[in-house]
Amino acid sequence: MRSIGSATETLSCSTGCPSDGVHRTGNKRLSWFVTVAFYDINGYDLRAGAEDADRYIRLIAGANPPPLHDVELWLDKHTFPLG
Repeated sequence: MRSIGSATETLSCSTGCPSDGVHRTGNKRLSWFVTVAFYDINGYDLRAGAEDADRYIRLIAGANPPPLHDVELWLDKHTFPLG
């Protein structure tokens, strides 16, 4: 079974993979919002402090983004069931 983090990295690529430059051109906030909404709809809460989330989003959007597996691990670390 795929984790919510794995599903989210797929969703993230549907809104603009780092390799296609969309994240680098100003859609970082939109990508974060869509990801948080996706988690909420699926019964999860994505919890990261503002500074931690901003740093990681900028890392993903940077010139040398981490491998998708690392993104999945970061997302899973910050995921909690709602309720």
